[in-house]
Amino acid sequence: MRNELTESARPGTSPANRPPRRGAMLRLLALGAAMAVCLAVTPGLGLAQEDYSFIGIDDAKQVPLFITRLQKAVADGDKQAVAKLVSYPLMVVIAGKDVELDGEAAFVKHYDQIMTEALKKSVLGQSLKPEDVFVNKQGVMVGDSGQIWVLPDGDALRISEIREP
Repeated sequence: MRNELTESARPGTSPANRPPRRGAMLRLLALGAAMAVCLAVTPGLGLAQEDYSFIGIDDAKQVPLFITRLQKAVADGDKQAVAKLVSYPLMVVIAGKDVELDGEAAFVKHYDQIMTEALKKSVLGQSLKPEDVFVNKQGVMVGDSGQIWVLPDGDALRISEIREP
């Protein structure tokens, strides 16, 4: 009887102790690279991005410009200017009831009930840095807790949703 040991049965050569084969290493590297690419280009994960094209915004500069206009209008208490940044009709909750606003006049009429102090503070605290702007397939979130969402409406960005805090 010969005393032949298979490679995996030899002392010190178990599969766990052997260095990985070159082909296996290349496959792992390729898999890692593919995963990195997928994570980098996958929209809708809620990550800050400067490419907003997946939600219809072709010029990334529109986002900070819109946020700046909204912040200025809110800071100035300019109800008309804020109303012009809204897409209509807009559903809002006023005094616990769903209300559909059909235009700027209706928004201005209910401005103080919609734009609460907490919501104004949230809007004014929004950073303009791309890494601080949350975006997913719902749109661009303005503020700290998802009360205002912005989407393209024709050639301009507009508020598409205001949620009750």
